[in-house]
Amino acid sequence: MNGPGGVIKQSFQDLGMDAIGSIPGLGWVDDQYDKNTRFQNPTLQNIREKMSLLIPAGLAGAAATKFSGGLAAPAVVKGLASLGLSVGADAAIAAVSDQSETENNTLRELDDMFPQLNIPDRFKTLDGDSPEVRTEKHIYDSIGMSLVGEFLGFSLQVGKPLMKWMIPLNKNAESYKASQLSTVMDRETATALAAIDEQIAVGAIDPKQIENLNYKKNQLIQQTELTGTSEATSSPLEAAVERADDTRQMQIDEDGIAAIRETPESIEYNPTITSAITNEMNVPRTAIPPGNVARNMADVAAIKRGISPGTGTPAPVLTSPMIRKGIGVNGTTRNVVVGLAEDTRSTGNFAAIVDGVRLSKREINAAAWEVYQDIILSDSMVDLRQLFASRRDIKNVLDGQIDYVNEVQAMGIGFAMRDLVNTYLGREVTESSARVMDTLGREVMAQTKALVDFGSAANKEAVMDIVFDKLNFLMDEYATNKYISGWQLQNKKWWEGRFGNQAGEMLEMTTNQFDEAIKKKKGMNKALTQQIKQLAKENPEMADALVDAYAMSGGDIDTLVKLNKYVGQQLNPLSSLVTPRGMDKMTSFASGLWSVKFNNILSGLSAIRTGVGATVLNTLKATNAITGAGLESLVSRDPAALRESMYIYGAWAETNKRALKYGWSQWKRANSDPNFATDATRKDFVFESQKNLEIIDKVAASWGDDQYGKKFLYNWNKNNHKISKSPYMRWGTNAMIGVDGFTKSTQATLQSRAEMYLKSAKKGVDVKNFRDAERANYSKIFDNEGRLTNAAAENAAGEINMNLDDGIASIISSGTSQVPVLRSLFTFPKTGMNSLKMATSYTPLMAIPGMNKYTKLLWAGEDLDKIKLALGEHGIDYDKTPNAMQIYNNLRREYIGRQASAATLVSVGMAYGLAGNVRGPGHHEPSRRMKERDNLGYIPYTVKIPGTNNWFDYRGLGEPISSLLTVVGSASYYLGEIDEPVMQDIQDKLAWTVTAAYTNQSFVSQLEPLVGLLTGDETAINRFASNEVRSFVPLSGSLGVMANAISSTQKDIHNNLLDYVINRLPGVNATLPERIDYWTGNPLNDINNPILRAINAVNPLKVSEGVEPWRQELLAIGYDGLSLVSKDTSGTLEYPAEVREMIYSRMGKTQPWKEAKRILGMNKYQIEIRGIKKARADGMTTQQIRSQDTELFDRLDTVVRNSLKAAEASVTAENEYVKQYIDMGKRSRAYVEQGRTDEATKLQQQMESLLQNI
Repeated sequence: MNGPGGVIKQSFQDLGMDAIGSIPGLGWVDDQYDKNTRFQNPTLQNIREKMSLLIPAGLAGAAATKFSGGLAAPAVVKGLASLGLSVGADAAIAAVSDQSETENNTLRELDDMFPQLNIPDRFKTLDGDSPEVRTEKHIYDSIGMSLVGEFLGFSLQVGKPLMKWMIPLNKNAESYKASQLSTVMDRETATALAAIDEQIAVGAIDPKQIENLNYKKNQLIQQTELTGTSEATSSPLEAAVERADDTRQMQIDEDGIAAIRETPESIEYNPTITSAITNEMNVPRTAIPPGNVARNMADVAAIKRGISPGTGTPAPVLTSPMIRKGIGVNGTTRNVVVGLAEDTRSTGNFAAIVDGVRLSKREINAAAWEVYQDIILSDSMVDLRQLFASRRDIKNVLDGQIDYVNEVQAMGIGFAMRDLVNTYLGREVTESSARVMDTLGREVMAQTKALVDFGSAANKEAVMDIVFDKLNFLMDEYATNKYISGWQLQNKKWWEGRFGNQAGEMLEMTTNQFDEAIKKKKGMNKALTQQIKQLAKENPEMADALVDAYAMSGGDIDTLVKLNKYVGQQLNPLSSLVTPRGMDKMTSFASGLWSVKFNNILSGLSAIRTGVGATVLNTLKATNAITGAGLESLVSRDPAALRESMYIYGAWAETNKRALKYGWSQWKRANSDPNFATDATRKDFVFESQKNLEIIDKVAASWGDDQYGKKFLYNWNKNNHKISKSPYMRWGTNAMIGVDGFTKSTQATLQSRAEMYLKSAKKGVDVKNFRDAERANYSKIFDNEGRLTNAAAENAAGEINMNLDDGIASIISSGTSQVPVLRSLFTFPKTGMNSLKMATSYTPLMAIPGMNKYTKLLWAGEDLDKIKLALGEHGIDYDKTPNAMQIYNNLRREYIGRQASAATLVSVGMAYGLAGNVRGPGHHEPSRRMKERDNLGYIPYTVKIPGTNNWFDYRGLGEPISSLLTVVGSASYYLGEIDEPVMQDIQDKLAWTVTAAYTNQSFVSQLEPLVGLLTGDETAINRFASNEVRSFVPLSGSLGVMANAISSTQKDIHNNLLDYVINRLPGVNATLPERIDYWTGNPLNDINNPILRAINAVNPLKVSEGVEPWRQELLAIGYDGLSLVSKDTSGTLEYPAEVREMIYSRMGKTQPWKEAKRILGMNKYQIEIRGIKKARADGMTTQQIRSQDTELFDRLDTVVRNSLKAAEASVTAENEYVKQYIDMGKRSRAYVEQGRTDEATKLQQQMESLLQNI
């Protein structure tokens, strides 16, 4: 038999051959059997493989000896018959004894006894109502093989009470559970109970018999409650199948009756009317489990919380008749949802266990609002939820905001308010709506998956009819919610309004407003559904695209014309400059370009810098917390705080080992799965969803070969996105995901240890068991997708990874989404703002109460309301977090420790800096800052390595060390400056110090090119332009590192766009003219050793050699000789870079530094220097005494001029082109002074040509 029925039969035989294959030496028999009996039809083979697992599992139940008879039971026979299978001897199988007291399901027992079954681990711990199992059931229901799904559900549920997952916590919940169970008792048990009741009612028996009958009755009821069936049940499998079939048949019958009523004269074949003779695949319906409303609430929450996989499907709440009623001419989806909200209310207060995890009613309701937020895409879930009314809100409004005329009017207004809230503005109906939308969406996915997996075995038309009805219902309800949420946001003060005598009229008008809007949306969605149905037949790809675009656009794209316009806008190259009007996100073309650009930018040292910064901050978090706890223990004379912190932040080696393993797994997963990489990437780096790309792909598939322009743009965009997802191009971005994962794991470990410490304090857990308990607790902090779920750990990791949400950053990101070209000025707003916040948390600003989340927490004290508010700003809900107070105390200790650590670092740093060992950003005047760097070797943002003459760039350590040492270095610089007293230009000095230390960490530093553009600063503009060009060079960041490894010298490329770009390209950068130190003739920043040069190129803590003592002395007195050598000896011609390199090299050969060193060492000039220093200490300004007017400066100027004169003479004597160039330059200057501009211009052109020969 080669049809679907043959699959079932073959699956039974497979079990026997698997058993033979498990015998040592006979494995080849099973292998040969599998090969020879393989179905040629891949769909049937797929079903066979699934059935080989599910059928034997379904036959291994509590009353296994009854199963041979169970297979002959009416409901099972019907299911098998629908597949073309008769029951025979092939179905005989040994049963597995039931272990009803254990939590393992039957599949676990089967797998233990028969390893050759190879049952997936995920099935071994599920219950029969699990969301993942529900998805499987939906698939088999859709293709007319519901019996397969029932086998699976039964095998997981057998021997356990129905609705065991529901734990009633009040009388309403108990009543709900009891009423649900009473309707699903199997027929044989119900018949047996009825027979007992009848015997008792007759009364023709003695009391002893009555007592026995009551005992028997209670026994049957107890058996049913404990196992789902009783001894009266001849076949538990039959009972389960029968129970599910009843709910399906009820729906089919109602649909058939409705069809007759709607078209009583129709003679067309309708399978719902003739269902008794119709194959199941022609009327696919989903079975409704007992307690479906409560179970749906729990399933939605479990999937949202990550307890159940995202591929799971919640228990169904809408039957086929309910859907038909909602989308029918006279009905609305909202009326159906209102009814569900009433059913939800009847469930009472209960807890639910889904996939082994217990969920409270509060968690269940909170998850519904999270789903609502995800669907409606509101910016603030909390604000949106508060807009909807609870029952208590209604009473408050009625009592406090409405003036009544009389009792009759009051009653009418009360009913009007109730109708408005229950239908549109109530929290309960909104929660129900969110669950309905989420459930329908997942059901549609499961049913369409059935067509993909088992296409030839399904009635595609019947399945798609159901899918379209569900889509229609979903779109109606979605449109309703979009309208309501928009109305709520625009009318935030509505509840506060005082309606007076017009209350009834106002309420009725508002309700009518909603009714009309929903009616209009309903008509539009009906037309859209019809269009999608037609497209599904003619162009399925386009139909899918229209459905996806409708959902993505919030219902705005509801026609093919709008869809094609949307795709055209998405592929418009000009959208990379400005986003088309009406869109709130960048287009696909713009996001593709930016994805490529970001990968290029981040391909250099970004990941390494991030790794170093994360290591520093993770370490500081521990030391700060321990410091703060130590201070607390010292003040209170109680070691408890210190003991707790030492435990939490102890076991550092184990914590790092675990974190490295997790971070490495995240990096590997990001490399292998682009979609995971998108989910895990920092939000600054994510621009587009995968769904938008799929929409464009589907529409592009319908274009003809003659649409060259569209296809060119489509392929360009597609290639950009393809390149951006390549693991090679994304190596830097993916590596940062690994670093972020390291931090997440570290913080998860710390939170796990904190929770276990608290539990041990309360319950007296044995310290020896800490490690095992902590490991178990750690695993719960991540969901089954590997995402961090602990709020405290997520906040701590987000702060360290610099990716917490920020209001200013969000505004900037929103603006740059509208004008993408501005993103070049605001590249990483979230990272910058988080960095600034982190840096300021180590400053005295923390003494200002209420300034930010740090100060709010520090100043909360023991005020519970302030504590809740402070924790809320850290992303922690006090009322939902069991160890909230512990988290608060640990954070407070850490923040106190930050202040102590900062004070220590600044005090020690100042002592070290005043000795000349810490350098800040340099002088506040840009020109002097550049001269000190190039002429005197002052490398900013560096600190001297003790015991050596080497300095390293402390900015590589990240915040807060970078900002604190910047302040220390700047203060040390100005306090030791001989050129002017510290208080002179104090405002400029303070402004520059704050800017360099803190403001540059935010987006403000990226405004320099814009300021340069507005002020005409060509240098700033060229630097910006060159960075933009470089960002589109593949792996430009990595190329820049390689360029530094090849040539580390500073290049003489002032204000030349092309040279700026070439300087970051390996190899060719060595061809650029170098900046030469005219004192020594050596290139600036040169590292002779190629190995050291390569190491320094990849080192975020750049190491540079310290300057000579004589150069340090020149720096100390503020001598500036560079201005003397920038022009020729006549002072009329500024040297071009090529000539300057030759002149400075020749100056270095005369070694002027030796003469300068001799002069500086002369006693008379040392006395002169000390005199100036004393004058500065006494407060004398540069207007009163100038160091430049001293004899020392004159002598040094003479040394520089003589060296320049000799060098120029030597170079011009050897190089005729240089001589001509200098002569022409002098003549050109003379012509300009004489007004002979034409001749001067000609000379300048000749000079440009001459440069090519120099």
